[in-house]
Amino acid sequence: MQIRLLMHLLVILVSISFMIRQIAGLASSIKFLICLPYLIINFMDIYFLIKALKNKPRFIDRRISSIYISSLVSIHPIFVILFSPGLTPVDILRQTGTLLNFLVGLFIIWALLSLKSNLTVLPEANSLVKTGPYKYIRHPLYFAYIILAIDEMMIYQTLPVSLLALLQFVLILIRAKREESILYDAIPEYKEYYEQTMWFNVPSDKNRLIRLKKIN
Repeated sequence: MQIRLLMHLLVILVSISFMIRQIAGLASSIKFLICLPYLIINFMDIYFLIKALKNKPRFIDRRISSIYISSLVSIHPIFVILFSPGLTPVDILRQTGTLLNFLVGLFIIWALLSLKSNLTVLPEANSLVKTGPYKYIRHPLYFAYIILAIDEMMIYQTLPVSLLALLQFVLILIRAKREESILYDAIPEYKEYYEQTMWFNVPSDKNRLIRLKKIN
């Protein structure tokens, strides 16, 4: 369980650093409104990750590759900050991206309120959440992170940020696939849930359930 604790502490420290950075950069009421959803998200991440440490997962994916994937997905925003400029050459894209960023933040808050202490860093199986956005889509948080990756390309428009966004997209898809495999084997009712929900607004492929079972 030590690696699970370390992974949660990593994300908690990242969330705290972002909260400090966001608060320090609040120079106007408009910027405060834009950043407010993400201040709330960071606080919720910290709270739910601490609570999640009390869970006793049915299964945890401790593979080295899963640890690397989960770490990179979690600290992705840090790399974006390091490789992003202060301004963007196309203002309309920046404005659109800023609005999209705000709306996605509200969606993430909705997803976290549904997920609560089932929030994890490594792929693991606790209980099956079927409320809020999870009623319709299996991975609302991953979906939101992919939209944010697209949003980053719109706002910053640099090659390093674009490459980081594409990497994030690939890593999230891999992590989602591994998580589905774990949930399928650990939670009996996951098969029915899989058949009734969507991922990227594409109807579930029932034949994939057989392939998921073979992964583990």
